[in-house]
Amino acid sequence: MGKAVAAIENGAGGFLQTSAVNLLKSISITVDLNPGDRDTLSAFLATSNGQSSEYAPASGEITGILKQMKEDFETDLADVQKDEGQGVENYKGYMAELEKNIELAKKKLGTHKRAKSKREEMAGVLRKRK
Repeated sequence: MGKAVAAIENGAGGFLQTSAVNLLKSISITVDLNPGDRDTLSAFLATSNGQSSEYAPASGEITGILKQMKEDFETDLADVQKDEGQGVENYKGYMAELEKNIELAKKKLGTHKRAKSKREEMAGVLRKRK
């Protein structure tokens, strides 16, 4: 997105001949834009294929739209990364708690096994006495 803005600011002609136009077209369809911005951007991008002669040069407006899209993408990415980091921390805490519970269960199981062994041993001693 940054390269697209720079290319347009330096002269749209070269940018409109690149393969990045197709990517930008697909992004502009899926991104939440107001209809006026979407129409302006679509008209601008359509000139790369000779599809439209309706577009009147307004690269300042186009770069503004693209800069806003880039800013929105970066903000969304930062939010997702923050949420992911929090999720990882939550997972690590959960796993530590589970491991602690597993160790406690193993200790209890060992205690129960030792107690059972002692009961069986005592039962054997009592049987011999009878």
